[in-house]
Amino acid sequence: MFGTRGKALIFGLHGNPVSAMVTATVFIKPALRKWLGYAEQPSWRLPPAGPTPPNSARRHFMRAQLVHTPTGPELMPISQTDSGHTSSLSNADMLIIQPELDPGAHAGSDCRIHPDRRLLTVEPRKSRWGRQGYCGT
Repeated sequence: MFGTRGKALIFGLHGNPVSAMVTATVFIKPALRKWLGYAEQPSWRLPPAGPTPPNSARRHFMRAQLVHTPTGPELMPISQTDSGHTSSLSNADMLIIQPELDPGAHAGSDCRIHPDRRLLTVEPRKSRWGRQGYCGT
C-alpha cells in the first residue's frame, strides 16, 4: 500500500516481520533514495554456491549469505525462507531475485541479486551531533 499526504510519503507494510523487511528493502528503500536525490543502485549478478528451488508464479526474494571462494564471491541460498523465519533474514547478506515460474538455478549459474537488505543504510552522513552515521540513525 502506498499513498501521500501533502508532501509526506506513506508506505503500508505487511504485518509479518520478514515480509515487511523484504518489502521495505525492495520497494521503499529505492523510493526513498530517489526522493532524496541519490542515484539508483545498480543490480548485481553472482553465482549461487548451491541450488535454488523452483519458484511459483510470484517473484521471490530468496535470502542468501555471501561466501568467499577461491574463484570469487558466491551466494549460499538460505533454505528456510518462510516469511515467519526471522533467523533467515538476520543471517542473510543479500537477496537473490528469483523470477516468476523460475525452474531453479544450479550452483555456479548466474543469478540477479538485490545487494543490500538494510533498510535504513542509505548513505553515510554527519548527524546533527557531528557524528558519522547513516540515514535513520
